[in-house]
Amino acid sequence: MLEAQQNKQGRKISFVCASWIPMDDELYYQKTGSSRSKKPTYEEVSMSEMVRSLPYEARVEGSLGFYKRVGDEEYRKVAQVRIPTGCNRFLLLFMPKKENNYQIKVIPDDRKRSPFGAYSFYNFSRLPVKGLLGNKRFDVDAGKHKLVQLQLKAGTPLPYATQAEVDGKRQWLQRNTFHYNPKKHSKFFIYQVPSANNRYKVKCKAIVEFQQDKPKAKPEVSTP
Repeated sequence: MLEAQQNKQGRKISFVCASWIPMDDELYYQKTGSSRSKKPTYEEVSMSEMVRSLPYEARVEGSLGFYKRVGDEEYRKVAQVRIPTGCNRFLLLFMPKKENNYQIKVIPDDRKRSPFGAYSFYNFSRLPVKGLLGNKRFDVDAGKHKLVQLQLKAGTPLPYATQAEVDGKRQWLQRNTFHYNPKKHSKFFIYQVPSANNRYKVKCKAIVEFQQDKPKAKPEVSTP
């Protein structure tokens, strides 16, 4: 009986939000998630540029809607994203609006796909990208992503570089040296930017997640 009721309400997911550029809009999501709910409940989401929000929970039936508040108890839908199956934890990345419509990229974000001590690369450009991270070389095709996992000691220097071939010439996107942190997961997003001479140019942004230390157990106090 309980399982049937939960199925009617939709499957339970958790998600965090981040925006590609600063956003001033106040957005809400339908926390109940079910179109058959008599009185849906809404919760406001916080949004920061390329910074993970606190986690939210919802029940969804295939998609998740976002709304603007237009009255005391009135909400207008301004975006709806399809939530893929096979994962119950997501990063929702709000991209710049197109014709007043919100564009949201849904990125599976469970520990299997986002393990700590690893790096994910998402190629939003139309060019294949080659990269080097430590002693590992990797390729990311246009529109695809790649997970690069490492097993190193904390603090190990980690040379990092990505490049793309533009008009027959290699173009460096990023060159840096990190220090390996087994309690950090970084998502890098490669994207096109406008160029003064109309040449194709790409850059990279990142969103970082740190593993939270478990609280230490309080010592037991014995009573005489």
